[in-house]
Amino acid sequence: MHIAPSLRILALDTTTPVQALATAEGSMLHRRLELRDNSPHAETLLVSVDRVLALSGWRLVELGAVAVVTGPGSFTGIRIGIATALGLADTLGIPVVGRNAMELLARHPSLPDGPVGVFLDARRGRIYGAVFHRNGGRLTLHAPYGERDLDGTRAVLAAHPGAALIGSALPLLQETNAPDTPAAFVPAGQHPLGPVDILAVEIGRAGPAALAGAKAPEAFYIRPPDIRRPIPTG
Repeated sequence: MHIAPSLRILALDTTTPVQALATAEGSMLHRRLELRDNSPHAETLLVSVDRVLALSGWRLVELGAVAVVTGPGSFTGIRIGIATALGLADTLGIPVVGRNAMELLARHPSLPDGPVGVFLDARRGRIYGAVFHRNGGRLTLHAPYGERDLDGTRAVLAAHPGAALIGSALPLLQETNAPDTPAAFVPAGQHPLGPVDILAVEIGRAGPAALAGAKAPEAFYIRPPDIRRPIPTG
């Protein structure tokens, strides 16, 4: 009996200054690559794609799908990631899908079922946050996506006692967390997987059937982009 080969996935994340890529074959994470320097993503992303594919021992034409983290984060970074994913998928004639980083982190395999708070450092003293309820493979949004200051974030935590927490803003929350704000901080070092890794495995596990009819990824913003269209005058 012929067994179809596992789907090979390339996933990209350019929503933060750290450029992250991952490959997965079926439900197994294959390789990952991070680029931490000051070079613009537009100058380095395609080179990074070549590098992670070389590490995987794959050719570009062997990919079955491309996936991209759609936000939140840098306006420019989000657009570069999505445009690159769309371009690769169009050239190769394969599906492209996108997921936002907060939903992906809420699906982290180290987290238990129950309430899960995802909090990302939005800089400028602000935090992107949401609270989900995990039940098996399903997520329900309990506290909506939002950009809040520390006091606002603490109020969200207080409304969801016992929530397991994950995200880049955890160090800031741990430093400033008030004693009367109950929260279940997961010990450091238990989250080696980032959004791009979870994305690659999630799409690989879902397989080709889940990609049928997939919509083109759209940017996921919480903070409005800094770029504004000029207001017509006269």
